[in-house]
Order: sequence, then structure tokens, then C-alpha cells
Amino acid sequence: VSRPACRLLYARTRGPFQVDALREGYAALTAWLSGRGVDWRTRPLVGLSWDHYETTPLDQVRYDLGFSVDEGLAPEGAFGVHMLPAARAVEVRCVGPLVAVAVAWDYLYDEWLPRSGREPAELPALKRFHTLPDALAWASWDVSCSIALK
Repeated sequence: VSRPACRLLYARTRGPFQVDALREGYAALTAWLSGRGVDWRTRPLVGLSWDHYETTPLDQVRYDLGFSVDEGLAPEGAFGVHMLPAARAVEVRCVGPLVAVAVAWDYLYDEWLPRSGREPAELPALKRFHTLPDALAWASWDVSCSIALK
């Protein structure tokens, strides 16, 4: 698939599998955006995995949760901005509990990439949310797991 370039306003959380940490980062981010008049429910939500959870201690895994925002919105405090370039990527859509998301990542990294002969680009792995997590009570996920390719 082709991923378009995007500008993400993000909050860093303590890890991709700690739902309480994700919920806290999401709440802070959505409150900050709402306070600036941004209708975040209409913006794409993306999660960025900078480290592989099998090779990095879980307490050191960097995970950023962010909304696509316009150029004029500057981050403050604990928030930052990532400029993600357009990229060709492999994606798998995953609907279900958080453990199913881990299975999707395992498939992409352990099976699809080695068989494809392709290599991941020097970009974070990305989760594109098709449904906002609070709409699913943080109990189920509707995301595409995406790896940019060289």
C-alpha cells in the first residue's frame, strides 16, 4: 500500500501493550486538542512503535500515539510532532483483542518480511486506527499494522 506523508502531534506512552498508559496518553492528547478547538474525532489516529517488543525490554519500548494535525498547530509541554514521509508499506488489518495485534506484528516480521525478500525502512512501525479505541471501550482494536518498506 501507499502511505501518505503526515504530520502527527503525539504523546509518548510507556509501552504499546499497557492499556492504562495508552488511555492516559490518549486522554491528555484529546483534552489538549479539544482545548485548542481541534475536532480530533475527525482526524486520523496513529500509533508509532519505535522498538520491537521482542528485542527491547518492555519498559524501554517507545510508543507514540498521535493525531494527524495541520501545520499551524505547535506542540506544547509533553507533546511532540513527527513528520512522517510518504512510504510504500505492507499492512495487515486486525480487529480484536490487543493480543491479536501482537499476532499481526509477529506475522509481518517473522513470516511476511523474510518470505518477501523486502526490508523494513528506517521508520517506525505504524498502527492506523480505523476505529478510535474509546469507541470500543479499550477492549477491542480495529487497526492496520503497517511496516514501511525500503
